[in-house]
Amino acid sequence: MLEVLTGKKTIFNRQEEGEHSGIPTSLVAFPLPIIEAGELWKVVDRRPAREPTARQLEAVNLVARAAARCVRLQGKERPAISEVVAILKTALELLSDE
Repeated sequence: MLEVLTGKKTIFNRQEEGEHSGIPTSLVAFPLPIIEAGELWKVVDRRPAREPTARQLEAVNLVARAAARCVRLQGKERPAISEVVAILKTALELLSDE
C-alpha cells in the first residue's frame, strides 16, 4: 500500500538538498512519521492526479493510515485483515461515487 501511495520502491534513493547521489531510504521508515503527523500530501504520488478531489484525498488518507498501522513492529498494534479489507472497501466506495 505504501508503494502505491508514494509511487516509490521499497528502498529508494532520497535526494537531500544539495546532494547528487541520494541516500538509500526505506519506504517504511520515510513516510510513516509524515503520515502520522497528518501531512500525507508531502509523500503522496501526484502523478495520477495533480489536484485530487476531496473524496480522493479522503480515500488516500484512509489507505495511508491503514498502511502505517500494518507495518507497526508490535503485532498487537497492527489491524486485523478484516479491518484492512473494510478500510480498502470504504476507500474504493469513496472513489467510485465520484
